[in-house]
Amino acid sequence: MRNWHYEVKGDKLIMTVDLANPGVPSKSGNTLVIGSTEGNARIHIPNLGTVSVGGNIYRDPQTEAEIKDCLAAKKAQAARSAAGL
Repeated sequence: MRNWHYEVKGDKLIMTVDLANPGVPSKSGNTLVIGSTEGNARIHIPNLGTVSVGGNIYRDPQTEAEIKDCLAAKKAQAARSAAGL
């Protein structure tokens, strides 16, 4: 999990994402990922067993530097796709 934490308190599953994190470019380069379970995560909940949880917190790039970083991620993704990776 990336910047995504959880804890069980009684009958509540509490998930926390630090919103002060500026985020990193997504693989597509379209957004900045602030927090992610990076797909479905399997976690154990006492008295319930193993459950799946999935989620993403993301935003659009706003500054020139963020836009530049996202464009670089888009180019890298295009290169990986062209190489069949």
